[in-house]
Amino acid sequence: MSAASSRDGDGDHDGGGDAPRSSSSSSSPETFATASLSQSQLDANAALAAQIRASKLVLAPLTRVGTLPFRRLCAELAAEASSSSSSSSSENLMNGIVTVSEMAFARGLARNDLVERARLRRSEIEASEGNCFGVQLATNAVDEGVRAARIAADAGARFVDLNCGCPIHEATRRGLGSALLRSPKKLARLVSGIAEGSPIPLTVKIRLGVTDSSANFEKVVPALIEAGAAAVAIHGRSGEGRYKKAADWKAIERAAAVAAQESPSFAKLRTPIIGNGDILTFFEAQRRIGQTPGISAVMIGRGALIRPWIFAEVKSGGEEWLPTAEERATLIYRRLVLCYKDYLGDDARGEHKSRWFLPSSIDFLNRYRPLPQSVYGGSGEVNDEDDNDLSPLMSRRDDLFDPLLGETLDSLSPLERLLRCPDPESHAAIAAALWRADSDADAVRRLQGVASESLAGWEQRVRDGGLFRSSSGSSSSSRDGDDEEGLGGGEEEGDERSRGRGRGSPGKGTRTRKLAKMKKEAEAGGAAEAVA
Repeated sequence: MSAASSRDGDGDHDGGGDAPRSSSSSSSPETFATASLSQSQLDANAALAAQIRASKLVLAPLTRVGTLPFRRLCAELAAEASSSSSSSSSENLMNGIVTVSEMAFARGLARNDLVERARLRRSEIEASEGNCFGVQLATNAVDEGVRAARIAADAGARFVDLNCGCPIHEATRRGLGSALLRSPKKLARLVSGIAEGSPIPLTVKIRLGVTDSSANFEKVVPALIEAGAAAVAIHGRSGEGRYKKAADWKAIERAAAVAAQESPSFAKLRTPIIGNGDILTFFEAQRRIGQTPGISAVMIGRGALIRPWIFAEVKSGGEEWLPTAEERATLIYRRLVLCYKDYLGDDARGEHKSRWFLPSSIDFLNRYRPLPQSVYGGSGEVNDEDDNDLSPLMSRRDDLFDPLLGETLDSLSPLERLLRCPDPESHAAIAAALWRADSDADAVRRLQGVASESLAGWEQRVRDGGLFRSSSGSSSSSRDGDDEEGLGGGEEEGDERSRGRGRGSPGKGTRTRKLAKMKKEAEAGGAAEAVA
């Protein structure tokens, strides 16, 4: 069985090499390209859709930090939660998680670029039964995308994901990322062409539109499904919106409703709609899954970087874990370092390579604050007046201590304060200490030594920069996070390549110039050295 193929008439469907341009308006109904898929392709799409619906959890593509070692950590923690959970409910013990690689440029893959090829590697647990690994691609040309999909399939990927969410200029000036949303017709032709030529399913990750005023997701989502997308992930902001305001989950809900109404293939194929944006805690993930009509799963990016165990909490049926500093240092930080040692090599060369990755991961891990459901579980409830959500926990300040939990500066141990310190030098020092540790006890001892020697100076520098509340009560501005795309996708996305997003400068208003320079220098290495 295959869908009929109908192509609209403005040119061939090679996707073009230039940035898409808005099509002129017409009084006649718009027609979009539809895919003609073989029965085996339809079966593969159905299998992937079933996997997504069963898992309900997708780790977003995250540039620079969504590496094989990090994805392995998330997947292993989730698997352990499933095996040890006291609940036997099939609803709680969902299948393994879906993971997506860092964004890879299709052109680089086709040219056998070693940096891009390295992004195709998957961990053993990602290849195991119950889990599902895919590769995110950046391209605007069908032939390029098909070649890259075949390469990804040969490397073991179960699916490829087309990045239509990255909003940064580096991508959009090339006609990639969110620029693809400018012309739904061209995007539909691109998707149908890749879907028809790919040996594995194609999913698509989008934003609501290029700008807030030109949001066209209600047109794009049904078109993508008819074009052969096996699933569509929607980040609840426009490209213009970056991460300036809360993700619009009402828009994601509308997109799912419109797809059900306007896409003949939606009900027939049960195409999953995946919601994405501002999920920081397991109870927010549960609420989004349970209270957003039409979505099949949630995609988590920054929340996973800050809480890699978030998938484990959801899969255990909501068994909350509020780890101590010692537990985070050993069960999360050191375990991530051990994953990197397995990946890069436990030697001086491996340690050198790890310096381009570990400090960036620690930059997110240090944003962890205990947010118990008993205290914060009511945050972000639906506000009917604004038709959106109130203050997601992702937008709260990363103050050093939380008065709502009875915390004071003096109540925090030096190790806890070290793990919460946002100074980039502290991240590099933590990474170095953990690389040299030969046991959990040694890791804690070494980190306590780092805190004793250097923490006071780092904290003073951070206070001077206004990054978190000091003991005198002065408060910081929030550090704007980097979405999956900002991280992955180049998102989700995988999708962007800036500060926490991968490469470039920090978010606006969140660092002093001095700290920004330090962070930029810490990330100046580049991917080539990292995999050389």
